Amino acid sequence: MTIEYKFDKRGRSYRADRPRPPIWRKFAATAAIIAGLVVGYNHFHSGPDASKDKKADELHEFIEEKQANLVEEKQSLEKKVFIYSQDLDKKAINDKTLAVCDYFVPHMFEIDIRSAKRKKGEKSHVVRSAEPEIYSRASRKTIDTLMVNASRKNILVTPMVSAFKQQVIEKMLENPEYYASSMADKIKKIGAKGVVIDFESVKIDSAYSPALIQFMKELRSRLTQGEYSISIAVSPRFNGSAEKGFSHHGFYDFRELSKHVDYVQLMCYDFHKTKVGPVLPQQMFEKILQYASQTVPSEKIVAILPFYGYAWRLKNHTKGKGKHKIKEVVIIKQGTLSAKNSDGYLKRHTPIDEEYRDGELYVKTKNSIAYIQNGEVFRNRFAILQKYGIYNVAGWRESHSTLEISDSLGVWKKE
Repeated sequence: MTIEYKFDKRGRSYRADRPRPPIWRKFAATAAIIAGLVVGYNHFHSGPDASKDKKADELHEFIEEKQANLVEEKQSLEKKVFIYSQDLDKKAINDKTLAVCDYFVPHMFEIDIRSAKRKKGEKSHVVRSAEPEIYSRASRKTIDTLMVNASRKNILVTPMVSAFKQQVIEKMLENPEYYASSMADKIKKIGAKGVVIDFESVKIDSAYSPALIQFMKELRSRLTQGEYSISIAVSPRFNGSAEKGFSHHGFYDFRELSKHVDYVQLMCYDFHKTKVGPVLPQQMFEKILQYASQTVPSEKIVAILPFYGYAWRLKNHTKGKGKHKIKEVVIIKQGTLSAKNSDGYLKRHTPIDEEYRDGELYVKTKNSIAYIQNGEVFRNRFAILQKYGIYNVAGWRESHSTLEISDSLGVWKKE
């Protein structure tokens, strides 16, 4: 049989008895092949992602359900322990401390006005946000891990949200609805069932007190009573303190704030940062508790106690000349002394004077002075709290604690 060939417009030959298929059929076949490859690719890659999404949903459900069940359980306790933590990325938070903890307060969020570099064409320029924003202090993975571990230990997580700058606090309180709503959304998103508000600046006084009360009222409307626990950390007011050199104490109206929160948490520390003295003098502690007892229901009062002390270095100094030469000892602030580091400090510095003075362990060595926290200090403070009918205690902060202090908290809870 003779085979006849023909030529197309481009000079390509083809058999006359086998006409070339229409061009659309060729493209349809190619499209089918491409579609098949796309489907295969999506199937290959969507499997693990879908599995991850499912696991993430299951994880969030576990956290939210477990935390929800803990709200009522913890609020019904006669004695409650709150433990604050700054170190969210730590591999392991002290299990001994967590064993006595009911409410864990990790510093998860901070409100600030930040600068950021942004590209504009080929050049980068610094852009400063005009309004405060709520920033997370840890990755979502870190937060999820923390939430899961706490939930498994039956600990209620109430993240701390802070603002420490005057400008930030003022701007935020100008728009309480927006920031209360944003804050509530972030708390719900991570599955937490509570929050601790910590807004503090020595430049903010009683003029902003009504705005703070309104903010807490807005937050309460979004995190309903009984379903969520709300606390506010406040400066340690005492009678007349706002009028006697501590004007920032006036920012916190204990009586009005207590109407919109579950707990008013008293920051009972840092009374001697520059001058030598205890972090929490006993006489001042009693004044703080007395004022709180007069303005806040006792079941809502939480005393935040320090897990750290301070140390000062003693240095010989000579001033003047000739007959006017005077030798004196200069005291220089050395820094914070964690309770867990106090044993090492005492081994390095041989005490020449050691006694309990104004509520804390006073230690003087040849070259230093220190005020130290230990189990005995805490046992004494528990007795003072009982005197005022207060049974809620917090510790600032977890990384400074010791096994001895944790044991004293455990014994106190069982008494």
